Amino acid sequence: MSPSGKVMMQPPRGPQSLVVAWRTHTRARGLIAVAAVALLGLALAKDGVHTATMLGQQVSARIAGWHRLERALTQADSGREELPASITATVAALKASGAPAFRLSEGLVLDEFLAQRISEVAWPLPIAPEAPFLVRKSDETSSCALLAQNAGVAIDRCD
Repeated sequence: MSPSGKVMMQPPRGPQSLVVAWRTHTRARGLIAVAAVALLGLALAKDGVHTATMLGQQVSARIAGWHRLERALTQADSGREELPASITATVAALKASGAPAFRLSEGLVLDEFLAQRISEVAWPLPIAPEAPFLVRKSDETSSCALLAQNAGVAIDRCD
């Protein structure tokens, strides 16, 4: 009893009371989470349906166009339209000269972007250190005969 004479209820003590309190707390948190997700779903329902529809259309288009994509990936010269014109023009001049193989100058090897892209576009032409055709940067000096030059890249024939 309290000093005023009223009966006070004491909360139950012991391990069982803690388990009951934990379950009640967990259920309340779970119900709040479910309600929040439901409200969020209702608020975004219009956008969610639109997004799901668009995603379905994209997947269908990718599946339908798979054979075309597969063919483009395994075909020589695919993706050229994405490269800078200087690279494609250089390789076109290299192939037009009838080069069976080519080599890259020291300065061009240091420019990783140009070296990688030229070797990719020139495929299936191999890069060979002993090849007479030299692909170099235009500002590099060379004692070989100039065959073509464009946009900072030159092709020489060294016999």
